[in-house]
Amino acid sequence: MTKNYGWSNYFINDSAIWFKGYILQRKKEEIFQELVSYLKKGSIDRIDIYELCNYIRGHFSIVIKNKNNIFCMVDKVRSIPLFYTNDKDNVIISNDPLILNIDGKDYKYNMEAAQEIAMSGYTIGKKTLINDILQLNAGEYLISSGEELEVKHYYTYCPWKINKRNKKDLKAELSYILKNIIKDMVKSVNGRQIVVLLSAGYDSRLIISGLKELNIENVICFSYGSIKSFEVQTAKIVAERLSYKWIHIPLSLSIQKSTLAESLCLDYYIFSDTLANSPILHDYAAIRHISRHKLVDSNAVFVNGNSGDFITGGHILDFPATIIDNDTEYLTNKIIDKHYNLWNSLKTNINVEKIKDRLKNEIAELKKEYQIPDNHLWAISESLEWAGRQSKFVTAAQRSYEFFGYEWRLPLWDPAYMSFWENVPKEYKTKQCLYKELLIENNWGGVWKNIEVNQFQLTSTSIRFIRLFLKLIFIVFGKRKWQKFDKKYFWYFLDQTYATANTPYFKTLFNFDGARNRNSWIVKRYLNNKKINFSNINE
Repeated sequence: MTKNYGWSNYFINDSAIWFKGYILQRKKEEIFQELVSYLKKGSIDRIDIYELCNYIRGHFSIVIKNKNNIFCMVDKVRSIPLFYTNDKDNVIISNDPLILNIDGKDYKYNMEAAQEIAMSGYTIGKKTLINDILQLNAGEYLISSGEELEVKHYYTYCPWKINKRNKKDLKAELSYILKNIIKDMVKSVNGRQIVVLLSAGYDSRLIISGLKELNIENVICFSYGSIKSFEVQTAKIVAERLSYKWIHIPLSLSIQKSTLAESLCLDYYIFSDTLANSPILHDYAAIRHISRHKLVDSNAVFVNGNSGDFITGGHILDFPATIIDNDTEYLTNKIIDKHYNLWNSLKTNINVEKIKDRLKNEIAELKKEYQIPDNHLWAISESLEWAGRQSKFVTAAQRSYEFFGYEWRLPLWDPAYMSFWENVPKEYKTKQCLYKELLIENNWGGVWKNIEVNQFQLTSTSIRFIRLFLKLIFIVFGKRKWQKFDKKYFWYFLDQTYATANTPYFKTLFNFDGARNRNSWIVKRYLNNKKINFSNINE
């Protein structure tokens, strides 16, 4: 275990404890004491462990080692990953998978994991890129006693556990929960400065307007990208309306290109490498700028809106009424189309069937463990996305804050918030209707009824006019041909984080493997640096 980047070491009698993160409502020392007492018993009571793990609110990882046992756990979204391996009948736990190469052992790459990362950006299940190194999944704990190793789920996101209520009651409950999770977040930072990454979307605006509703003053907002972009201009208007200080971080393709080429960024690649997902770069340059220019307090706490769009229903897959509930073939096809298409060249029949088989195994495990009602394929897909993309890929964005020495909070992944949304009926989650209606009705801070949300506009005037001119010409060729042309020649400039600068434009232009977006190129570079080529994946 390493003690940098937010990890701390504690001792209770003969037990060594490593901890990173934050716990809400209770002191972390109380949680440590309870876990240590359970592990000291001659026979460990799994029910006690299970109930305590489920009870803890916050985002964290814990490792405890005493003379006889090792215990570790990650939170309900795996926001801080942990890894383990067996070496000569000993279980070894680490917060850094790269140091698990004990005695220079020549580990072999897991080509299933490489295939999954190449096609989606993250792995399925416990596997990592190295065969003998595994990871704890979201909502899991591990207990090792001598030669026995046990890994169990203490939590699974179960959106099929619906509690039928009318919309009025749901809105009242949601308002109450939102205020409480923001209050608890504020209490946890203990008076330190709160720094909110503010976009033009719903989720970050919810957080910043919620802070205003509670009259919290020590708050700064920041946004990055072109000053002309809709995102930046809207964020500025929201911050001004709320009377919060707002910082603009200028970004462009040239700035991103030079930033991503620095040796410091290479250090970030190493620090953030989990062997289970490709790097997340979109916030990196902005946080580097803030840190370098000391624009916020050194002990400030960063807050973003991840993953408010997912949990409120924004990613629900649409299933026709004719699809029967046990049609896992249709479900896996939908998941492949949504999440496993970073490169067209990898979407071969063989690769797709392999991914589908692994997804079907995950679905079978869910159905075996839970009584999932009929007509809930949509709920299964949500649970799979929670366990996969959300907990392994999206939460990895928090590494940017840690790398520069800042703490962070994820209020929209608060377990209390998750518990609410997994009980909401589908009709109130589809297109986020309940969520969006409530935000507008509450109108916290007066920023919800006359300030636009989530509009897109190219920031470069010249490129915008060229694109519009060509789009008019393509009317005679049809919509599909325009979309294909647009994606090939203009997608590079559509990413307002400018993280596309990771790859030169002309390299993307003359590549015919069918890249989907910036993540396609980030994945390719990540695997190439490990000497894993797409030709190996397609074998």
